[in-house]
Amino acid sequence: MSAIGDQPAAKRPKLRNFVSLSECLKRSKVTKDVAEILAPLEEPSNKLPLTILIEGAPGIGKTILLKEISYKWANKEVLLNSELVFLLCLRDPDVQSMKNLDNLIHYFYPNEPVAKELVHHCAKYLLNSDGKNMTILFDGFDELPEHLQESGFIANIFKRRILPECGIVISSRPHASAHLHENVIGRVDILGFSEDDRKHFIQHSLEGEPEKADKLLSYIKTHPNIGSLCFVPFNMTVLLYLYKQGIGLPNSSTELYSLFICLTINRHLATKCGVSLQEDITDIKSLPSPYKHIIEQLAILSLKALGNNQLVFTFNEIKAACPDFDVVSGAINGFGLLQAVEHSGITQTAMSLNFVHFSVQEYLAAYQVTCLSPTEERTILKKYFWDKNHLNMFSMYVGLTKGQRTCFKQFLSDNGTAENGIADRFLEDQMKCLQLFKCFYEANDKEMCTAIYNADVFSSERIDLDGNTLLPNDIECLTIFLTFVPHKAWKLLNLAYCMIGDVGCQILYRALVPNVHSITIEKIELWDNLLTSSSDPFISSIVLSCCTRMLWVSINIGLGETEGFYTMLAESSSVLEALYIGACDLPTASAAILFKALRKNDRLKRLSLRNNFINDGIIDYMSQALRDNKCLQELYLRGNVFGEEASDEILYAVQDNFTLKVLELPDYEEDIKENIKRQELFINEHRKTHGCNAQLKIEY
Repeated sequence: MSAIGDQPAAKRPKLRNFVSLSECLKRSKVTKDVAEILAPLEEPSNKLPLTILIEGAPGIGKTILLKEISYKWANKEVLLNSELVFLLCLRDPDVQSMKNLDNLIHYFYPNEPVAKELVHHCAKYLLNSDGKNMTILFDGFDELPEHLQESGFIANIFKRRILPECGIVISSRPHASAHLHENVIGRVDILGFSEDDRKHFIQHSLEGEPEKADKLLSYIKTHPNIGSLCFVPFNMTVLLYLYKQGIGLPNSSTELYSLFICLTINRHLATKCGVSLQEDITDIKSLPSPYKHIIEQLAILSLKALGNNQLVFTFNEIKAACPDFDVVSGAINGFGLLQAVEHSGITQTAMSLNFVHFSVQEYLAAYQVTCLSPTEERTILKKYFWDKNHLNMFSMYVGLTKGQRTCFKQFLSDNGTAENGIADRFLEDQMKCLQLFKCFYEANDKEMCTAIYNADVFSSERIDLDGNTLLPNDIECLTIFLTFVPHKAWKLLNLAYCMIGDVGCQILYRALVPNVHSITIEKIELWDNLLTSSSDPFISSIVLSCCTRMLWVSINIGLGETEGFYTMLAESSSVLEALYIGACDLPTASAAILFKALRKNDRLKRLSLRNNFINDGIIDYMSQALRDNKCLQELYLRGNVFGEEASDEILYAVQDNFTLKVLELPDYEEDIKENIKRQELFINEHRKTHGCNAQLKIEY
């Protein structure tokens, strides 16, 4: 959500009609409180289905959060108005095969001697009640086949064709759930570990070994690529596991998963199969037979299954795809890469297998692409490259090959027809370009990096990623790109609604503030990014270092609370001309710091403080700033809480301020508006008598 009125109409998000603007703004915040996340489900509305969407990167904790919700509900800590709560894993074949509510109820009571008539009676009751006092937690929307997202029993619940009053919580990777945004009452972005969380996790895991903990923290700090990965708890856990085992630490996500997979295989062979290799294998290709053949067969299955969106396998499917499993005792679970799950099915209890994490399946699929014949490799590239369901797999593929595969280069260049090595069709999406750029940068392929950097999509010196949810690794891609050419002047960096959080802001700060690059950015948009007061000094430093003239940071609750944020106004080196800091819920003390800084500022021409709920306590500071400042031309104050006396004080303060051209005040009753109009006429007459032809326009 952007600050209403602070964005061009085309970029303003749709306000949901079930709640007031002020309530919407107050709900946009960072929290670790599960009850607060679920609060919208406790406030029934007749105008929008009660659906909460939880999004986040692979391994960031979406499944854990849903399990925590289930646990807390069972302990009567959350969802107190729900008599029934169902947790459904959407990758489960039994869930995907459900046809009706009878199947759903029987799924949770498979071994109970419950008569079909009773099950049907319960299902009928739930249907007739429209799902009232019931909540369903759906884990892994991105793992549900697309045809089941549109039709069938599960889709009927999503689309409210049945159970219209049922509470729904859906977890998903962001790439698969963007189309759900308009139909949810609340959206949650899981940000993963903060720097403090990460530090605490490492120190706790290495308790009693402070030197080791400090060494790992230092390594992460000096290797930004790894640091950006470690905000995802799963990646942090894998890294710590490798570190404890004395394995050489990785330099990329691809290398991280490669080492993890090899270490898992080594450990399983030693503990479960009684096989002792001469040395630990750190590359799948170095595995001796028959273990190498088994992993290769598993990789073939991974690629094929990924193409069919298959994440769960029966024992028979595994045995058929990997016949060499029978050669090695205890290999049926892929040497620890697969985990068995018991399913209490609709008709019988069964076992299935899935990878310990989806990213492991994606890595093996990427590995398999590198083993294909040139013809097969080109076919896969043509069919799936940058498909939303294969994005992570292809990122690993490029990482594995450093972008140097002949087939890949031919594919990108349309068989050599593109003069710069990359066809225009791959240079139309800025985010994809940035991801490609990082891969070639790490491969030290300066020619390809230059081709992407000089692409037409960047020719206007504008980077516009509005609406792309950016993970720390994505922001690393961006910073590498921004600093590729020193002394570059950018007109726009638009990260609006990208959910970068304080972590992302720190990554930008580390890259942009050192003067070695001398990057300038005329306009920066950071509205609605879950930024808090922790980002105050970082944003201020970025604005000063990049000679930024326009800054948009609306809808970041807590941002601007500290003095560090206003350094950019108080510094003589500041060139900031426009500041939009609406809907950040500024406390009076923070607004006072702003206006103190404004008294000495001689550059700022436009200031928007809309929807901050600022009250009369700020009037003395504001009035003094309006008397002293001779530069500000526009001041927007709609959505704040000023009384009639406060508005009189503001108008009195601007009588001798001949610079201000637009003053927007909060909405008042008609009699107060009439008084304001009379004062507006008086002020403009006063200006004329002093030889000032510029009129002051007062808006509401």
